[in-house]
Amino acid sequence: MSAEHEQRRDPRLPRVESIRVHVNPSLLDVNLMEKTVSATTVDVSRRGLHIQIGREVSEGDAIEIWITIRGKPGDFLLRGCAHWVREDPASGFHHVGVELEPAPGTAYGLWKQLFDTGPAGD
Repeated sequence: MSAEHEQRRDPRLPRVESIRVHVNPSLLDVNLMEKTVSATTVDVSRRGLHIQIGREVSEGDAIEIWITIRGKPGDFLLRGCAHWVREDPASGFHHVGVELEPAPGTAYGLWKQLFDTGPAGD
């Protein structure tokens, strides 16, 4: 069992969703949508996401995520930080554990409610 798996406080649900990501060490800026990159989720939970992204990310980087969950209305704007990062040299992708933060202007509360009322499944 890996170290990051042992530290999880919430169950992770395997989930592949296309997301838009902006890596930004500064404050949340909803005007950065055009400066985002595409990425994919690997799994999600009420407090975090495991994402796969085709750009370099460092531990501690602020990350803004726009995610749509199939079967749920609207996009969720979330903010967190890169808790852990692993590069996959074979694919060139970076795997990032994002720990979500209750930042003002985000859908953090709604995101947590999604998992409090049941799985984010189809």
